[in-house]
Amino acid sequence: MQQLKKVSPFYILVGLYCFVGFLTVVNQQFQIPIQKSLLEHSASMQNALTTSIVLAFFIGFPLASSWSGKLINKRGYQFTLVTGLGILISSLVLIIISALLTPKMGTIHLTDNASIPGSYIIFLLASAVLGISMAFLHVVINPYLSSCDVKNTTSASRITLGSTANSVGTFIAPFFLSYLVFNSSAEISINQVIVPFTILALVIGVVSFLVTKMNLPCIEATKISSKNKDVKRVWKYRNLKFGVIAIFLYIGAEVAIGANISLYAKALDVTKYTIIPVVGVKMETIPLMIALYWGSILLVRLFACRLFKNITESKQLFYAALISALFILMAIVFDNVWWLVCVGFGHSIMWPVIFNLAIKNLGQYTTIGSGKLMLGMLGGAIIPWSQGILADVFNWQYTWFLIIACEFYLVWYAINGSKNKTENI
Repeated sequence: MQQLKKVSPFYILVGLYCFVGFLTVVNQQFQIPIQKSLLEHSASMQNALTTSIVLAFFIGFPLASSWSGKLINKRGYQFTLVTGLGILISSLVLIIISALLTPKMGTIHLTDNASIPGSYIIFLLASAVLGISMAFLHVVINPYLSSCDVKNTTSASRITLGSTANSVGTFIAPFFLSYLVFNSSAEISINQVIVPFTILALVIGVVSFLVTKMNLPCIEATKISSKNKDVKRVWKYRNLKFGVIAIFLYIGAEVAIGANISLYAKALDVTKYTIIPVVGVKMETIPLMIALYWGSILLVRLFACRLFKNITESKQLFYAALISALFILMAIVFDNVWWLVCVGFGHSIMWPVIFNLAIKNLGQYTTIGSGKLMLGMLGGAIIPWSQGILADVFNWQYTWFLIIACEFYLVWYAINGSKNKTENI
């Protein structure tokens, strides 16, 4: 154990960031399996109830971000990280309990023709608890990667490496759920999650134990100072104020595509299998679409620093949002889900660009402003869920205009909203 303390916490946190991306997408991709196994009798409310899985998950972020930040100030990074991992384990256990109780719990009647099993409520609770744990890990990992001292690295390179690891997790997740949990079977049962998620909970338990033994020192510069109590003044910075909305809509758009692309593909009744050109490998179509969407984000992030180093961040966001809107419009016009896969190329650079534009020139309010931006994570709950409600009323094809509207706000933010016109604060 003594040797373990010498392992750089930086690499441990990069590995955990991969887990964060992995579990975030696993939660999103539960939608079709849950729809088939628990929501088959939900009638006209099926899409709204299915997208409630993502709603529950992202509601956990604003609930936990303030709590976890205070815990870092009081007990340090290591204790907060272990607490987050403990909450993560409890969420996996709740998923297992939901599966075990499905045959034993009664049915809840929502309307005359729509009902859900009682165990679905436990599953939604598990998603919310998982979101809370992810918020804890984000609040620890992001500032630590930015501020920890690692030889031959910069803050930007460390964050890029962390984001790349996160994208690796998002790329793997659809295959894990499709091939290892549900075994590509036609008959999907919620009981299929019990064994793999028990193993996953045990793995996280081991990781939690190892984290308690490693050296994760506090970085004082990242702690919030108690000297400046006039935190409301931060909202006078228009780039931050409009930046929170930009994060809200960007996260909403990114998650809506990553999560709801499967429901749109199912509604279009796409072919179950696709043969990949050149290599000739046969794969399930929907997991392949999802993996390619997150994989395109990963691909651009690997080379973003070199590709766009001479382009201003506002221009990067302008072109990325415009290209994303164009791909979504093509999906609507041709009623073809494959166009949505291409949106990943535009979304790949948005998070760091919007974040940096929003906190630019905040000075002494930078730390507070960074915390306020986490409120925008709620977009991952509201936008996909709203799209699901619209899909129950209309159909999936035209709900993508909602996402185009999100992209056009980002175009405006790049041109005008990101400019800081506030002076003498």
